[in-house]
Amino acid sequence: MASDKVISFKLSEDVLDQIDFFVEEGYSRNRSEFVREAIMYKLRKLGYKI
Repeated sequence: MASDKVISFKLSEDVLDQIDFFVEEGYSRNRSEFVREAIMYKLRKLGYKI
């Protein structure tokens, strides 16, 4: 089983504000979960089997 790795990247304040809004509305537990789910969604949409 693969272990989780840490990555870092920059986001504009506007994008971060949108993520925070959705987290506050209960769509995700926190920023990390929101970004992780968004990445997984994009990978599935591109045909990756996850």
